[in-house]
Amino acid sequence: MCANLREELDNLLEYSGMDFSINLPDLQNNIKLSGAFIRNVLPVTTEIVNNTMKYRIEALKKTGLL
Repeated sequence: MCANLREELDNLLEYSGMDFSINLPDLQNNIKLSGAFIRNVLPVTTEIVNNTMKYRIEALKKTGLL
C-alpha cells in the first residue's frame, strides 16, 4: 500500500515545481488493514495534497512571488 501511495503522490507532485520528499513508514507485514481503509487512503491523501498545492499557489500569487 505504501509503495502505491508513494508512486501516486510522486506522480501528482512531479510537475508542481515544488521540492518535496515523501516519507512514509515501512509497514510490517503483520499489520492488517481493512479493505475500506486501503480504498480510502489514496483518495483522501490525494485531496489533501491537491488542496495544499492549490492554497500554496494562491498564497504565492498574493505575495507576488508567483
